[in-house]
Amino acid sequence: MSIRLIALQFWTNHRIPFECKDDWALKRIDDFNRAVGKTIFITRRFGQANYVTIAPGQPGSNIGMKGGAQTLYFEGNSFYSIYHEMGHCVGLGHEYFHPNWPFRNALLGICPCNTAAQMQVCNHLRGNPLYLHKLAYLQAVNRYQHIGIFDAQSIMSYNPNNLGLRGVGGALIPYIQPQRLSAGDVTLIRSLYPFALPF
Repeated sequence: MSIRLIALQFWTNHRIPFECKDDWALKRIDDFNRAVGKTIFITRRFGQANYVTIAPGQPGSNIGMKGGAQTLYFEGNSFYSIYHEMGHCVGLGHEYFHPNWPFRNALLGICPCNTAAQMQVCNHLRGNPLYLHKLAYLQAVNRYQHIGIFDAQSIMSYNPNNLGLRGVGGALIPYIQPQRLSAGDVTLIRSLYPFALPF
């Protein structure tokens, strides 16, 4: 399964009102609801105050409901990107924050720092892309709680090569990016939104 942010504000009424004008994205939203078996994302009506606008752009989304209008941007026609950002919108964090992520020790072992505060004065790694990823990891990891085992197939997983990690001799780490929700993702989302209407 995946992990979720502690003290997260989930969407009211166990549904996420949305606005979207992109035909490709509308089909993916339908596929997301179908995969979960519940109507998590629902077309905004009656002027709901809390809603998300879904559109192509620089990928990003709030984690859970921030209140009021918020945006979810996905990259092009990338199945991974839109489902990953929808996972964030629902309330899921990155799978690599799970304590059993297989590359955790490789990332944390790039320097002796154990806290974000130590990292901020760790000058010997400045300019190394791994520095920023370790700092982000240390800043965020304690704000999440893991639920179940590490799920390598989760849509919330991250390509370790994109974090700057490499295998033996500097070779790329074999990795296949998930393109849809895993069984663990579905189970977790259903548990977080038990009162969502059946799809």
